[in-house]
Amino acid sequence: SKAAGAGGYQVKYVRGSTTKTVTVKGASTLTKTLSKLTKGATYKVYVRSYKTVSGTNYYSAWSAYKSVKVAK
Repeated sequence: SKAAGAGGYQVKYVRGSTTKTVTVKGASTLTKTLSKLTKGATYKVYVRSYKTVSGTNYYSAWSAYKSVKVAK
């Protein structure tokens, strides 16, 4: 669901020692398709919101992770 006052979101996904973060601009976008994931692998996925004030981004804490297994 939307975070009140959010200007966008970041999605962090982790597999082993590899961590990648993508930014979703715009508070109304609540989905993001991640590409180039390893089939059959399990990733830990975190989300946080951000708000831009006078050109500076302010971030919430990362959510608890959700384990997601990529379909084969």
